[in-house]
Amino acid sequence: MSRLGLPVGATSIATALGVSSAAILALWRLPRRIGLAHMAVCAVAARFWSYHQHYDDAILVFLLLAAYETFLVRPSRGRLITGAAVALTLMVPARVSQFVAWQIAQQLTWIVAVSVIWKAARDLHPAAERAAG
Repeated sequence: MSRLGLPVGATSIATALGVSSAAILALWRLPRRIGLAHMAVCAVAARFWSYHQHYDDAILVFLLLAAYETFLVRPSRGRLITGAAVALTLMVPARVSQFVAWQIAQQLTWIVAVSVIWKAARDLHPAAERAAG
């Protein structure tokens, strides 16, 4: 956000509060026994919140694993595309990941992927959710 001319201090605090709040809410609403979904939410939150370089994208392997686990449990074209899109965002060369347009595309892909995984975890495990709630 500093590239957009916004003050670094204020945007850092706003980003930390926003990402933390969204992650806590998402984790709270997930069934308790869904490990990879929890790790995917935490990985995306950590990637958005903390200082990072392109090599820190490795933490998102949990997002990739959760996306493909979701596909393997109940295959659908949308879940396959989600996993493939996450894989693509993680496999581009470092020089491509320096472009702002690509960074925005990556971040949107990760947000959509977490949403798909979160919804799938809730849909696939409604009994676990009732037991946890």
